[in-house]
Amino acid sequence: MAHALDGGEAKNTGIGRSNYSSMEPTADDPSVQYMLTTNNVPHRQCATELVAFLPKPLAASVRHGKASSRGVTCDAPASAAPTLAALTLPERIYAVVCCLPATSLPDDEAAVLPALRTLVAEAPGWPAALAAHCQLHPGLSSLSFAVVATRRGRRFKQSVGSLQLGTELGGALHTYFGWRVDLTAPSLEVTVSLNDEGLHVSLALLRRLDSIECRTRGGLDPHVAWAMVRSLGELPPGGLVCDPMCGKASLLLEALDAHPLCVAAGFDLADAQLEAAIANHTAVPPRIAARLSLMRGDASQLPFAAGACAAILCDLPFECEGRFGYKLDTSRGGTLGACIKEMVRVLRPGGRAVLLMGDERMPPLREALADAGLRAMCERPCPLGFTQATIVVTEKPAGASEAIDDSGTGEEPQQRHAPAGEGGAGGSETSTPAVSVGALPWEGTGRRAEWTVLRKEKRAPMVPWFVAPSKGVVEESV
Repeated sequence: MAHALDGGEAKNTGIGRSNYSSMEPTADDPSVQYMLTTNNVPHRQCATELVAFLPKPLAASVRHGKASSRGVTCDAPASAAPTLAALTLPERIYAVVCCLPATSLPDDEAAVLPALRTLVAEAPGWPAALAAHCQLHPGLSSLSFAVVATRRGRRFKQSVGSLQLGTELGGALHTYFGWRVDLTAPSLEVTVSLNDEGLHVSLALLRRLDSIECRTRGGLDPHVAWAMVRSLGELPPGGLVCDPMCGKASLLLEALDAHPLCVAAGFDLADAQLEAAIANHTAVPPRIAARLSLMRGDASQLPFAAGACAAILCDLPFECEGRFGYKLDTSRGGTLGACIKEMVRVLRPGGRAVLLMGDERMPPLREALADAGLRAMCERPCPLGFTQATIVVTEKPAGASEAIDDSGTGEEPQQRHAPAGEGGAGGSETSTPAVSVGALPWEGTGRRAEWTVLRKEKRAPMVPWFVAPSKGVVEESV
């Protein structure tokens, strides 16, 4: 469904409305259609933040869903481009050059490329898009460019491929504007998408440098990883965070981003998972990558002294078959119990272990936690698509007589006990301590709906797409 959000209905997003010297487009400050793209953030939330940010006359132009060409769009003067960098939810912002429906393109295969060359080079949106680019990159004496082109769908499959599309349109822009081609560090990046719906051309304006999920592939949902990391609480400088079954290392990368003074170590027995983790490790900024070590290792035999880890994170395998190379036996005394006991051994007293487990395997996990003496603080239901899962926040007691704490939410926690007779006579040997069920220790009343906003609220502003090499500005300075 298409949505047009009115400025008066916007919720408070933590950033104030922007103030422009002029809210009306002029000949020197033309109107630009801005396109905002997100990653793992619903477009409606991004649109709501944009409505709250823009002056009311401009907020009425915010669109998403079918009313938008793609992503979230709005109409604002070219001079608004620098102020949009303060938005917290978008990952990238573009100026739309043209958006043409498929019906405006020729059906004749031989005529497609010539028509595209003319349509893109002579698109009426270039002056406004370049004006917005100039607001972010003043003083550029000459322009270089590169074209990033994708062709999808069936209609133009026989006519042109992505590589040919980029080459042809790059040649057309070079001929029409005289820009120099630079595939390494272009000052202009032109994005072209051709599919069954039509042609979309945009000019990259702003990007976010602190986004891990834009660089990594696969792994746990970023918002769930963030929530698990936040549940660790404060960590000491130099503290070691361990993931005994790290998979693609998404949990550890999130932890290192949130705790810049900590180091991390990840282990896995599946070569395919480790290869994916190494690829993600290579993709993240050096400030994160330098503090992460990845090794092939058994979660039940970690190479650490007792109490060496400040915290433990683990997305436990949901299936007994060992789809990722590790068969987790959930019977009492099996590999699940051995792994939990090893976590307790390497975890410092008072340290937390935050685990994720499928609901079908929660009973043996509770039993293993009780056997190992790891205190469960709270259990938080966390559906993952069609899979029902639970985040379990545990803590290694500083002393055997330490009382069970509640979740810290200020609410009366629900209580969960092992049924009598489960795992032993009367349940006296294996009954788990009472734990709160519901919110995580830091959650408010919004629960999972507020994770997205909380995760993004302290992000650094976006930066201009092009940074001149002569300025010596590198990624880590942002």
